[in-house]
Amino acid sequence: MLWRAFSTEYFSSSKQAEQTRAMRTWLERSGTHPLSIQLAYGPYDEAQNEAFVAILLHRERWQHVQLELTAKEVDLIKGPMPLLESLTLKVDEMEHTHPATTVNDFPRLRAVTLNEADHGNWLPISQLTSLTFEDVIPENYLPTLLSAVNLIRLHLIDCDPDAASQGSIVLDQLKMLVVVNSYPSNGSQILEMFTLPALHTLHMSEQLLGQDPSSALNPLITRSGCKLQEVLIARACNFSEESFRAAFPSIPNVTFDSQYNWYTEARKFRDVV
Repeated sequence: MLWRAFSTEYFSSSKQAEQTRAMRTWLERSGTHPLSIQLAYGPYDEAQNEAFVAILLHRERWQHVQLELTAKEVDLIKGPMPLLESLTLKVDEMEHTHPATTVNDFPRLRAVTLNEADHGNWLPISQLTSLTFEDVIPENYLPTLLSAVNLIRLHLIDCDPDAASQGSIVLDQLKMLVVVNSYPSNGSQILEMFTLPALHTLHMSEQLLGQDPSSALNPLITRSGCKLQEVLIARACNFSEESFRAAFPSIPNVTFDSQYNWYTEARKFRDVV
C-alpha cells in the first residue's frame, strides 16, 4: 500500500536512467495494489521511453493516472484498463493519434482531462461524470459533449470562446461548470451554447463576463431553469462585487478570488478525485 502511488518528472538525461530504476522498484514493491501515477515528460530520449513502457506493463492496475507523453508513447497504449477511474492525458504535439483502445477497455473510467486537439472520441464519453478540456477549440469538443449525458462536472480551460460555433448542448445532470481563460476574451459565446437545468456551481474568469454580467448569465439561467447556489469569479473585475450581488440576489454564495489566477492544477485534481 505504501508504494501504490508515485509521481516522477524527468529533469535531465543524466538522471533519467536512475529515475527509471527507482520507478521500477516502486512498481515491484506495490505488489498487486491499484496504482496512482503522475508522469511528467522532459526532453525525449530512450530512457524516458523505457520508463513509460515499465508503467504501461502495469496498466491493468492503473486507477488514477496523469500522463504527459510524446505522440510515439501514446501509440503504445492499448489493451484493457479495468481499474482506471481517472485519466489525465497531455501530449506534446498539437496533432496526435489516440491510444489503440476501445471504449470497452475502460469500464470504471469516470473522470478525464484532455488537451489540445484531442476530442476524446476513443473514450466511453457517455459514462463520464467529470470532463476537462484544456486548449481545445469548440469545434473539437462540442461533438464529444453531445454524448456526455452523465456529466456532473465540466471544465473548459483556455478553450478559446471566440472560436465557439453556434450549438445546443443540453447536459441535464451537470452541477458544476468551470470556464476559465488566461487571456482576454468574450465568454458569452460559450455560455450561449449550453442548457444546464441542474447547474449548482459556476466558476468563471472575470473577463468572460464582460462589462455587464447580467447579459452574460441571465440568458443561461433563464434558458436552463437552474438555481445557481455558488458563483466564483476569478481575478479583479470590471464591475463591483456589490453590483453583481444586487443583480443576482437569488445566488447565496458569491466569491471574488483575485488569487485564483486561471485554474490551478491542484484545484482541478482535487475536484476530480
